[in-house]
Amino acid sequence: MRKRKRAANTSKSQFISAPSGGRVLTLPGAEHPDRVLLETINEGAATLNGEGTVLYANARFAEFLNVSVGKFVGTPLRSHVSLSAKEKLSELLEESFRGNSRGEIILETPEGRPRLLQLSLRAVRDSNPQTICVVARELTELAEANEALKANEGMLRQLSGRLLQLQDDERRHIARDLHDITGQKLAFQSIVMSQVINATTDAATKSALAECQELTRQVGEEIRTLSYLLHPPLLDELGLSSAVHWYTQGFEKRTGIHVEVDIPRDFLRLPAEVETALFRVIQESLTNVHRYAESPKAFIRVARASNEVKLEIGDYGKGVRTEILKSSRDAMTPLGVGIQGMKERMRQLSGHLEVTSRPNKGTVVTATLPIREQRPQTLADSSPAGDAEDTDFNGKADSTL
Repeated sequence: MRKRKRAANTSKSQFISAPSGGRVLTLPGAEHPDRVLLETINEGAATLNGEGTVLYANARFAEFLNVSVGKFVGTPLRSHVSLSAKEKLSELLEESFRGNSRGEIILETPEGRPRLLQLSLRAVRDSNPQTICVVARELTELAEANEALKANEGMLRQLSGRLLQLQDDERRHIARDLHDITGQKLAFQSIVMSQVINATTDAATKSALAECQELTRQVGEEIRTLSYLLHPPLLDELGLSSAVHWYTQGFEKRTGIHVEVDIPRDFLRLPAEVETALFRVIQESLTNVHRYAESPKAFIRVARASNEVKLEIGDYGKGVRTEILKSSRDAMTPLGVGIQGMKERMRQLSGHLEVTSRPNKGTVVTATLPIREQRPQTLADSSPAGDAEDTDFNGKADSTL
């Protein structure tokens, strides 16, 4: 029974000759559902002749152009767009004869809110007369959402940059207070202890006071070192190269990890914000080497071209797992705020930071920053970092505060 009914339906079908010479099987009544579909979809649909005159358009397409279907069909499509969109529309029509063409035009509206349309055009091959199919999709809300998202991202980036700046300012303030206030008080305390030791005759008391004085000296050294790690004065006074040499030698003493530093001796001064950002990247990267890499040595390379500076910090340790590196590209990353902080510092200066790693082959952090200005003075590399006041290459303060 079903076979006979299917055969009956097939017998009512008909073949229509296609423009290419082939034959297409159609069923009776197929044209009406297709037309209903075109009238109910959310996209605009139209057919044009070779000159761009509208042969057919659904109601949605006419709505995009703020015109009735009756006044739209039979008129050139160019006549319904602004002068600025006419040229783009002509280009799309011309491209459609060579294949698919897609582009966007902006429509002006009486309300003053521009509407963004995406047009997809394709000429029907071997059609006579020549026919072009057009599909229009409105992207106005999507474009506005993207603009709002960009504005929010810009505000978040400004806020992030401001927070980083406040962080650096606070570090500088704390470092200065530790050095000038706490350090001086410990120095005065050490002097008073010396006077008490000299005035005391009891051996046990002298021994206890001497032990306290030694502890005071050690605390003073640690505070001085902490002060310089928070904000090394060499960074402001002599520049990145001297600050890096001083910091890495102290890092070697504290951790036992040898660091090879490759910075040209004639390295010029960079803008203050660039030097600070690069130094913070070095600090964070070497901290990660000490905590996680299990590498006996590391390296730092700094190279400068005419318009950019490139920094590489690497190790020869166990590396970072691939899935962690992949997830570090997301907003939330298990690498911690340190990596994200470095990336944000680079973004604030229109730079880029990349972390690459191979298992048991080590990790390399690469930071690249554009240079927009130069200061003519050279780095005072002729004055070694160890000659800076109150510091030595061990990353510790002098015993005398």
